[in-house]
Amino acid sequence: MLFKSNVFLFIIVILMGKNTMMRKTIRGQISRNANLEKILPHVYENVGFVFTKDDLSSIRDKLLENKVKKILRESFC
Repeated sequence: MLFKSNVFLFIIVILMGKNTMMRKTIRGQISRNANLEKILPHVYENVGFVFTKDDLSSIRDKLLENKVKKILRESFC
């Protein structure tokens, strides 16, 4: 995913999904990067990971800028 601003170009990978899909995807990549095994215990409930080699603080700001508010289930009843 690319975020483009006036000054920066960020290259990031966002991995989001259900526990089983997240675990399966991470386990499939362990052969390429053994350090991924360390994040498996942190996969519970609904979680998302952002992988990047860029400055984390600026990427965090950009993600928060584009965050979509959660719609409550009660509003659909």
